[in-house]
Amino acid sequence: MKRFLGIDIGTSYAKIVESDLQRDTFTVTNAACVQLPQSAILSDASLDRDELSKKLKQIIRDAGIKQNNAVVSLHESLVFTRILEMPPLSDKELVQALRWEAERYIPLPLDEVNMDFTVMEKENDHKKMSVAIVASPLRLIERYVELFRNANIHIDALENESFSYLRLYKDASHSRMIVDFGDMKTGIYVFVNRRLFLRGRSVPADRRLPKRSSPR
Repeated sequence: MKRFLGIDIGTSYAKIVESDLQRDTFTVTNAACVQLPQSAILSDASLDRDELSKKLKQIIRDAGIKQNNAVVSLHESLVFTRILEMPPLSDKELVQALRWEAERYIPLPLDEVNMDFTVMEKENDHKKMSVAIVASPLRLIERYVELFRNANIHIDALENESFSYLRLYKDASHSRMIVDFGDMKTGIYVFVNRRLFLRGRSVPADRRLPKRSSPR
């Protein structure tokens, strides 16, 4: 049996879920939620980050959670995600081409982001393929690492919200819609025929997904 800890820090609340995996079945064993100083995760002030770490320690202690390795979700609004149409290329050619393409869509220098990609779909005529690129600012990752380190939590992986949902429903056999009402934003995710429609572009859920970003 394996135990997992998932943490989602919103603009006003932190949500934590502890679950066990046994024989391909997840069982939620613990869940907790605590109110945070509003938009503290976005603050550059060290006092706000210290307060946020204290709140995380409190929720883990009060909930009786023992696991301290966590998978953490990143705000979709803080991550750059793009689906590109590319000609068929080898892996080596694709890496080089995407660096040029990424400069057009990512509003930061590439040495300031942690970027990953995956081929999501190839057309039947083999004339083009859909590629998803996901980039997280290194400054954001460093902020998360510091925050969780101060709360005595080790980050196993970071992943943006949309691909987390895609992993969850990649084997779904019928259409679904998830509406996530947050304090300051609402996210809508639509699954049709095992595809997640992301910003008007469909992402097949039965393809290999981008690896979760490991914090540097």
